[in-house]
Amino acid sequence: MNNMILQRVGLALTVSVLSIGTFVPAGAQEEPRSAPFTVRPAPRGPEEQSSEPYRGETVVTRSRPEYDPLGIRLGGFYLFPQMNVFQSWNDNIFASKNDEKSDFITNVAPAMSLQSDWGRHALNFSAGSNSAMYSTYTRQDYTEYFANANGRADISNDSALFAGGGYAHRFLFPGTPDFQGAAREPTPYNTANGFLQFNQNFGRIRTVTGGQIERIVYDDDTLQDGSKVSNADDDRTNYIGSVRVGYELFPNYEVFVQGSGNRREYDDHDNVGTLNRSSTGYNAITGVALDLGGVVFGEIYVGYLQQFYDESAYTNTGGVDAGGSLTWNVTTLTTITARASRQISETTQDNVSGIFTTTTSLDVDHELLRNLILNANFAFVSDKYENINRDDEYYITGVGARYLINRNFSANLGYRFVQRDSNLSNEEYTRNLVRIGLQAQL
Repeated sequence: MNNMILQRVGLALTVSVLSIGTFVPAGAQEEPRSAPFTVRPAPRGPEEQSSEPYRGETVVTRSRPEYDPLGIRLGGFYLFPQMNVFQSWNDNIFASKNDEKSDFITNVAPAMSLQSDWGRHALNFSAGSNSAMYSTYTRQDYTEYFANANGRADISNDSALFAGGGYAHRFLFPGTPDFQGAAREPTPYNTANGFLQFNQNFGRIRTVTGGQIERIVYDDDTLQDGSKVSNADDDRTNYIGSVRVGYELFPNYEVFVQGSGNRREYDDHDNVGTLNRSSTGYNAITGVALDLGGVVFGEIYVGYLQQFYDESAYTNTGGVDAGGSLTWNVTTLTTITARASRQISETTQDNVSGIFTTTTSLDVDHELLRNLILNANFAFVSDKYENINRDDEYYITGVGARYLINRNFSANLGYRFVQRDSNLSNEEYTRNLVRIGLQAQL
C-alpha cells in the first residue's frame, strides 16, 4: 500500500472513524458553534519553509511561515498560547418567533495547546475557556471550558495506537429544542469522554478498530421564579465500538466497509418517574476514499443505521445512511468543501425517542491576499422527530474574513443568518449574528 498517498486521505478519516454514523450529540440539533481552539504548529524544517502547497492541504490549513505562530519551546514540546476577544450582536437571543430581543455580547476566550515535537510517537494537550458577557440580559452570561489530551504510539511502520480523552463544561441555549422554555438562563451540562483506536496495515489492506465512551451529566435548571428543576432523567453514558477495513484497489483509491455499534444508557429513572430512553444501535456503511493528486480528496459512503429502544412506548428508528466529505482545491487560492451526514440524535423532549438528523454543508475559502482569507458557507439541517408530529429544517448561511496582521495577531469579521422552519409554527424563528474579534498568539 502506498502509505504516503493514503496517509493524507486517511489520517483525518481514521481518527474520526468512530464517529461516522454513530456520534451521539449531547442533545438535539444545535446551531453550529465556532470550532474549539486549534492552531497549526510553526514550520520546523527547511522543507516546511517552502511556500508551495503540499498534497492535501487547503487554503485554511496551508503553512504560512511569515504568519504562523512560533510557540514556546519546552523540552520536547511546543506551547502555543492564544487569547481571543470578540464582540457580537445577536438580534434574537431567545430564538423567539414574535418577541425578538437583541443584545451585544462580549466574549473572552483564552486557550493553549501543548504539542510534542518527537520523531516517533506524539502527545498533545489542549485547554481553554469561553466567557460570554451580555450587555443587557446578564442572566444569559456563561463560562464554558474544556481540557483534552491525546496521543499516538508508533508500534511499527504499519501499526499505531491512538488514545485520548477530555472533559468539557458547556451549555444549552435558547433556540436548542432541548432547552427548557421556562428556564431563565442557559442550562449547564458536563461531558467526559475517552477513546482508544488501533490502526494496522497489511500490505494493501488497512484496518481501524476502536472504542469510545462518553458521560453526559446535566445540572439543574433555574426557572423564572427562581426555583430549581432537576434534569437527572437526561444523564446518560454512551458506548461506541467500530471496525473499518479498507483495501487499496489501485493507487489513490481505497474501498472500505465499516461496522459500528452503540449503547446509550440512561441513568435509573425510577427516582424521576420518566420513561427510560436507553437504546442500542448499529451502523453499517461501505464507501471509497480517494485522493486525486491533492486537488480532490475525501470519502463518500452509503449504508444503513438503526436504533432499538428499551421502552416499547418508543418507536425504533432506522434508515439509509449516506454522506461523506469531499474537498476540491479549485486553485491554490480557492478551496471548496462539501459534507453530508445522517445520524439518529438523542433528545430530552417528552415522548420523543430520537431525532433522525440529516446535515449537508458547503464551505468556500479564498485567499484574496496572502494574509487575508475569505469564507462563505451554507448548511441545511433536517430534523425528523420520532413518536411525535414534528419536523424542523434549519437554513444557515454565513460569510467571514480573517486578516493576518503578523504572526502574533489576527483580526476576524463574520456574519451568520439562521432560519428554523417547523410544522409547529411556534417553533419557527430567524436570527442574525454579527461578530468582530481579535486573536493574539505566541
